[in-house]
Amino acid sequence: AITRNNFSPRRKAEIYTRDRALCCFSGVSLWLLDYGAAPSSIDWADHITASAKGGKADIENGACASAVYN
Repeated sequence: AITRNNFSPRRKAEIYTRDRALCCFSGVSLWLLDYGAAPSSIDWADHITASAKGGKADIENGACASAVYN
């Protein structure tokens, strides 16, 4: 079985704060109070190096990414 290193809610918040809630791919604001979110298009903190390839769930390996790019 593959063990995934998922970001904790606290780490996600740290990544969003650091990146000012901007998608690293599109530059779109992911701030829910500005635009809201449809249930099918939730935005996430994403791994820079995939967890499947050994990427850790720490803020140095995370970036904001909208659901379109995640």
